[in-house]
Amino acid sequence: MEEVARGSLLLPVIALIVGFFALFAWLLSLEFRVYRLSRARCSGCGGEVSRAARQCGSCGQRLEH
Repeated sequence: MEEVARGSLLLPVIALIVGFFALFAWLLSLEFRVYRLSRARCSGCGGEVSRAARQCGSCGQRLEH
């Protein structure tokens, strides 16, 4: 009887672990997309610049948003 009870808990525990890792992977991909959307390329040197910046840190060119 005890063996049946332990076996019946195995599937929900595995599903919970898989679900946790799926949620974690989805959150990481969402964070990466938000990070990528917050970056821009300088038209002068091609360097990566924050969209909040007004000037490129590498070449000093003013950015147009």
